[in-house]
Amino acid sequence: AELREVALRILALHEKIGVALDRIAVIARSLTPYATHLKPVFEDHGLPFATTATLGALREAQVQAVLDLIRTVCDDYPRQSLIDLCRSGRLRTGGPDPLRHAAAWDRLSREFGVPGGLSAWTTDLPRRVEAGEPFSDDQPDREAAERYARFRELLLDQARTLASTVRRLHGVSRALREARSFEEWADAMEALIERLLPSDAGPEGAGAPAEDLLAGLLSDLRDLGQASLPFHRTTARAFFESALSSASLTISPATDPSGENSVSEPGGVRVLDAMQARGLSFDAVFLIGFNADLIPRRPVEDPFLGDPDRRLIRARAGGALPLKSAGRSEERLLTAHLLGAARRHLTISWQHADEGGRARIPSLALREVARVCLGSAEQDLAIERAVRVAGHPAASGRQAARMHGLLSPLEASIGAALELGSPVAVRRAATRLPLPDGIDPCGTLDAGLAMLEIVEDFEGRNLSYDASIGDAVPAPPNWSPSRLEQLGVCPQRYFFRHLLSIDELRQVSGRHEIEARELGTIVHDVLRDVYREMKDSGDLAGDPAAAVARAHDLADAAWDRHAQPVERRMRPLYPLLWRNLSTLWRASLHRFLSRDVEALVRDGARLIGLEAAAEVPVELGPYGAALPMRGRFDRVTLRGERELLVSDYKSSGHLENHVDLAAGLKGRRLQLPLYILMAESLHRGLHRSGVEAGAEVIGIGPSFAEGEDRFPLAPDRFEQVRGGFLETLSVLRGLADAGHYPLNDEPSIVCQSCPYTAACRRSHTPTRERLRTAAPGAAYALLAEKSTRKPLLTPAGADEGEKKR
Repeated sequence: AELREVALRILALHEKIGVALDRIAVIARSLTPYATHLKPVFEDHGLPFATTATLGALREAQVQAVLDLIRTVCDDYPRQSLIDLCRSGRLRTGGPDPLRHAAAWDRLSREFGVPGGLSAWTTDLPRRVEAGEPFSDDQPDREAAERYARFRELLLDQARTLASTVRRLHGVSRALREARSFEEWADAMEALIERLLPSDAGPEGAGAPAEDLLAGLLSDLRDLGQASLPFHRTTARAFFESALSSASLTISPATDPSGENSVSEPGGVRVLDAMQARGLSFDAVFLIGFNADLIPRRPVEDPFLGDPDRRLIRARAGGALPLKSAGRSEERLLTAHLLGAARRHLTISWQHADEGGRARIPSLALREVARVCLGSAEQDLAIERAVRVAGHPAASGRQAARMHGLLSPLEASIGAALELGSPVAVRRAATRLPLPDGIDPCGTLDAGLAMLEIVEDFEGRNLSYDASIGDAVPAPPNWSPSRLEQLGVCPQRYFFRHLLSIDELRQVSGRHEIEARELGTIVHDVLRDVYREMKDSGDLAGDPAAAVARAHDLADAAWDRHAQPVERRMRPLYPLLWRNLSTLWRASLHRFLSRDVEALVRDGARLIGLEAAAEVPVELGPYGAALPMRGRFDRVTLRGERELLVSDYKSSGHLENHVDLAAGLKGRRLQLPLYILMAESLHRGLHRSGVEAGAEVIGIGPSFAEGEDRFPLAPDRFEQVRGGFLETLSVLRGLADAGHYPLNDEPSIVCQSCPYTAACRRSHTPTRERLRTAAPGAAYALLAEKSTRKPLLTPAGADEGEKKR
């Protein structure tokens, strides 16, 4: 904003008074805070300039691509560096264009959890895709499974193309990996850059600064060899990478809109820091950043050698050791030089607040300016007489037009649109607005304004942009507990995930990490094998001690079998870490099996289901037709002749949340109650035979202490809220049948980890008002008021619940 105001005032001086641009200077104590904004702001205003300000070399695409290349080939092809290199658009391997496939490769590597490694890219990933590993949740619905089956061949082609690209990179970088001197390493790096990252420097030298920087750094690297320094490839790589990261390049010249004038020609505004401006004079000076502690800069004593010690050393040794406190006088002299550099026009600007909103105060030197210009050395008087530049785009546009009669095309368009005040008015005036090049008022802009016109409407005549799509997408033929719970937690998140198929990008763990999902899968597989073997062999009907010992042996063998892929990945790099992790999880499994198997044998329990898939209708009674459900029970146990228990294993998380009946009534926690209903439907006649169904969640892993690893949902507890829970299921199904997916208005921890916050209008007042008055979502909004004391919403439901009780 400060630079924008400076640019407008420079143009006004040049046009109205005729001050030559090369006689105008923009001076700051330090240009560092302004460097990134100089070129875009001045180019937007068609203002040529010359400066010695620099920006980090890594802002140049070529330099960043070289750094990604080094990290890719020297660190065994880590996922992020490899994908960034492919996305740069500069990589040329002689095969398919990596830029074209980069997004698909990123998604593929995330879904399959590939952190990196030559063998992982070239062998493991194609093998896993070809084997048809799940590409969705732990319990994928039919649509997801069918979608994966249709696209598996496409995924396999992507995996093979990625593998061939990595092989090419590995082949051409062999010389770099085998270099035995600084000269060989520099030559190999230069050849690798020329082959894989060809220069984009144009015939007139566009892009040349980055090329010159790389050539200079490689020359410095060769000089290390001439100095007979001991060589190691890690040393060469560290020197080159550090030099790239710390290097800077001068800001390239700006041109006017016609492209005919640049700062290499006379006529550009000079942008200087305070030290460069000493002794120079200009017709007009813009002194920016005139804030306290910058002008004059506050001297800071050396923490290790303060000024008293320096005076003592100077007195005894006679050396000219500088005193930091003397910097105050130098700073005052420098400030005087800057203020005196203006012959005809001097403009001083300062910031009232930083980017974080914290207040900033002007420099105390402003009092001296007030003394000369206003006749009174009062800072408040100077601040009062200063012009406050508006921050809001509409207000700043009006102010600039009034004061200077000038606005850039982009600011004029934004200001005009904001002045019109509504998408409808902007849409009508679109053909008359001074739109920047590349915007078609009858194309993209018109469609966007039409959407805004609907989105900003409070009355809710059209809900098409509020995830209310009617029968455009039918409800799924079968529901899973996890999918129905996602709908209950936030219908709009469900809409993005399942109807628009915008999947959340999974974070890939490092090679030293194991994802919780991966560990959970191993634990489930181990327990399934252990209990299945013991059930088939009859071990659960014998001696408890012998059964426990047998379970431990089976668990060790199953762990070795199912953890083999993780072990193959981790053991070569982190053998001690893997050994410790494996020992820890084996001990956790043994601890759980010791208690669980002993209890099963003692109670005479029968295992009637292990990893059993079920597809059954759940009867909703007075709340509508049966709800088709499908799911997978980790374990179903019949204890005695009267208690059917569905067990669900968890390797992480807060177990007590899964048995929170209030959350279940609100639609937030549905898994265990649904398991009870599904078990009742699967084993029909339970009530007639006197058998009651219950559920429990079991925590297995090092993070669960004894006594805190099992939370049951007893049949009598569930029976108290059964009617309210069936009503909740009916409300959620009603949303899907109506094609209406409202926002969850309750503050929730789910929002903190939601991947769709950029598209969510949870804080948008017109959206909230439309959805509040929309009939399809009214019942869902009332679910938040449910509790175990008030489990029902409708009077009819309450009457039915009384009859059942």
